[in-house]
Amino acid sequence: MPVVNRLGLVGQIYSTYDQTSEVVPLLSKKFAVNALQDNGQNHAIIYGDTEFLVIPFFPASIDVSPGDTFVTSGLDNVYPSGINIGKVVEVSPEDKQFNKILLKPATFSSQFSLITILDY
Repeated sequence: MPVVNRLGLVGQIYSTYDQTSEVVPLLSKKFAVNALQDNGQNHAIIYGDTEFLVIPFFPASIDVSPGDTFVTSGLDNVYPSGINIGKVVEVSPEDKQFNKILLKPATFSSQFSLITILDY
């Protein structure tokens, strides 16, 4: 189940117990989410990478610039569409066909005290 706050996606419930749940946070290397560029046209899988979010192989032929926002796509049936994930901070070439995209998360675990669990 998705975990969100007012700024955007926080993570996902990984396991549950009698009175607690374990959350995989957005920046965990265990985290991945199907995303959509804010223009509504370009899909990608975003991975956690401890300090930033990463799209390792984004087609170089698709225009993406620092400041662009990515949101959940809703295609995975885990996250509803439109939840803010993060903003592009760097676009660097991997090779002639692909760029590596770094994103700053919309929220960090130190920025909130209340979260919401979505039963989606």
